[in-house]
Amino acid sequence: MALQKVYVSPSKLADLETCGFMYAKKHIERWKEETVSHALVFGSAFDDTIDCYLRNKLIGVEIDIVGTFEMLWDERTSKEAVAYSSTTSSTEMRQMGGMMASRFPEAWDATGYSIALDPEGEPIMQRNLEIELPHNIVLRTKLDLVVKTREDKILLMDLKTAAAIYPEFLTPLSEQLTAYQIAVEAHGPSLGIEKLDGLGFIEAIKRKVPKRDGQGPTVEAPVVAPRRTDVQVAEYLQKVQWAVEDIRRGRFPRRPRAGYNTPCALCFMQNYCAFGETEGIVMPELKNHTFAFAA
Repeated sequence: MALQKVYVSPSKLADLETCGFMYAKKHIERWKEETVSHALVFGSAFDDTIDCYLRNKLIGVEIDIVGTFEMLWDERTSKEAVAYSSTTSSTEMRQMGGMMASRFPEAWDATGYSIALDPEGEPIMQRNLEIELPHNIVLRTKLDLVVKTREDKILLMDLKTAAAIYPEFLTPLSEQLTAYQIAVEAHGPSLGIEKLDGLGFIEAIKRKVPKRDGQGPTVEAPVVAPRRTDVQVAEYLQKVQWAVEDIRRGRFPRRPRAGYNTPCALCFMQNYCAFGETEGIVMPELKNHTFAFAA
């Protein structure tokens, strides 16, 4: 009997590793929050702003990058119920994103990067790539951008909006970047890329706009690590196989861990797991489970 096809992605696998119970509710039963985190809306608006800026820059067109972010922010916050923390507001996030966007062009020019083009002359940005793995597994990825350096090296870069600068060790360890490398090199002929030279992050750090003097939001210099070795790739793909085995067997344990590192503090189901409360959770009726593995 053929194994049922399972679709996974770096973010889904991270959810499974964080908490099996949360994975099952979120990705199989389709539970979600009634409100959307302001961080998700912010990251999406900023990513799309930079995508628009870089695509226009390729054809020699300058856009109002601050106005683009503000337009996207206003549009998305008007369409969705957004949840803000006790220390921020929509106005502050809008100002932060505007200043962050204004600082991106100078930071980008300082890298010396240019956007890599595929054989059709299209920029390799915001690409959805799927890889068929053994045992009827499909790994889905969506990469941000592939760039060419002044030395003609090809790098895969991921744009992140974060509250603090990532620790130095994350770039060579990031499984998200590992998955992206696998996807890009698997699609090498169609992308015109034989092998990547490196992987990295461009980090935009979220800080409030200072009222007087102060640093405010910044766009940091890229952090780049060498491409993953064949051994590292094999280790990751083995981990994917084991994760899918858990999914197929319905192994979805809760993982609250210890108080100092519990993921529950950031989980929208924390009150459901602790007290059985369902307020703030949208729980669609689940008619059958088969779609969860093929969606």
